[in-house]
Amino acid sequence: MTLRLMGWLHGLLLRMSALRQLEGESYVTSERDKKSGGGSSADPAGKILKVKAGGWTEKQVDIPWKEFPTPGAREALRVNFSAKAYADLICNAKEDLSSEVCGILAGEICQDSNGNHVSVLAVVRGTSARAGVNHVTYTQETWNQIHQKMEKDHPKLHIIGWYHSHPGFGVEFSDMDLFIHENFFSGSGQIAFVTDPLGGDEAICIKSNHGIEHLERFWVDGRERRCRASTPSAGKSAGDGEKAAPGAKALQAVENRLTQALGAIEELRTSYYRFLTFIGMLVAIGVIFWIGNMVYSRIWGNVAPPEVQAFLPGPVKIGNEWRWVGASLVTQKLPPEVEQKLKEAEQKAFAAALAEQQKESGGAAGGTQAQPASKPSQETSKP
Repeated sequence: MTLRLMGWLHGLLLRMSALRQLEGESYVTSERDKKSGGGSSADPAGKILKVKAGGWTEKQVDIPWKEFPTPGAREALRVNFSAKAYADLICNAKEDLSSEVCGILAGEICQDSNGNHVSVLAVVRGTSARAGVNHVTYTQETWNQIHQKMEKDHPKLHIIGWYHSHPGFGVEFSDMDLFIHENFFSGSGQIAFVTDPLGGDEAICIKSNHGIEHLERFWVDGRERRCRASTPSAGKSAGDGEKAAPGAKALQAVENRLTQALGAIEELRTSYYRFLTFIGMLVAIGVIFWIGNMVYSRIWGNVAPPEVQAFLPGPVKIGNEWRWVGASLVTQKLPPEVEQKLKEAEQKAFAAALAEQQKESGGAAGGTQAQPASKPSQETSKP
């Protein structure tokens, strides 16, 4: 997160401290509650969040009864996303892989025989947030846009958490992420969701009585999805403050780089396969077009029927009877390849006939030249 965000959060905390000192006890009122005329704000479970100098206190009222989609599910806080809300969240995270994106989770907190559970029914994108490669800033314009969207599209839902993306560097919650969640989304039913759109990992944390607690699983329309175990940030454990292993941060950095490289290789391989598929489709379409053209030319080509140009009848004697026999002169337009074959056949026949004629004429010439030599012999033999 940027220094601007830290300064804004620090100023907001100072103003909250001043209110505590002036009034001793006050209520946190959201923009939605102000517009609706309420003097206090309710969290998604219908709880009145009361701010005192000594910390947060909650008074629970009216949590709706609703069975969790997966019977027997066990988790510190059971979280179920609707398929549409989860798809919208992942789609938003993958729209921009060069910077972080953020938004809020809308839904409701319900209860059943196993306790409270969270139902995420919609997401509202923080389209006005200022984002960078490794930070995202919720500005006042972002919150105004979120509240307007909630009032217009989801008037019966509540803000039950927030989400943001870590494109290419894992799903570890940073110190600033945890600070924001502990101070601005600290209700017992509010969650923080982070996803790495390149690596495909996801993580969820909540604020419990023991501090920040990471969930091992969540559900999408009742189907379980595993969360990636989050590495403690800045050398501290999220729960009890124990120091992390000396090489954990370096190993996490290497793992993030490997995940990013594998994601790039997978994307390149996908592009290569798409290219091959496109070329194969072009070749297949060309072959189909060629075969179709050949079939059309063979069956439905332009072969006109013969046209009679003239008819010549004549008498012919067959046995003792005379019969009339006629000869028809017809013309027909043939396909180019047939005409070419006929021309070649005619040329061959003409060449053969010419050769036969020359052979016969050569033999006749030899016979006429031999007669003068025989005549003198006949004449000399006469008395």
